[in-house]
Amino acid sequence: MNITNKIHLLALGFFMAGTAIAASDVLNYDAKLKNLEKVCPDCEEVAKDVLNLRVQNCQLKDTSSAMLIGTMQNDPMFSFMLAVYTAVGSVAYKTVVGAAGNHVDCENPLNWIKLTQQAIKGGKA
Repeated sequence: MNITNKIHLLALGFFMAGTAIAASDVLNYDAKLKNLEKVCPDCEEVAKDVLNLRVQNCQLKDTSSAMLIGTMQNDPMFSFMLAVYTAVGSVAYKTVVGAAGNHVDCENPLNWIKLTQQAIKGGKA
């Protein structure tokens, strides 16, 4: 699969994830996650990875469905990690998760992304 197809697939994934997340407020968060699993199974896996890194490094305790969805909606690190997962696949993605875990910035997710990118480029993942 060439990079253009991967970008199109990623854009479709973001669209579908946004559609599932923006579902009616009548649905509870667990139901929203079940809907999301159908349209973007990788989204939940990546969000859990980001959330787990925050739990391990930032004294975050809440790992509820609401927090998982909040991570998908609001955390730039989730968007970055999902793009990486889509572009490089699950095996190489685990290396990036390791780099992200070594460079967590609890206060500034954009700096966290920058530090992770630098670690990967510098071979310090």
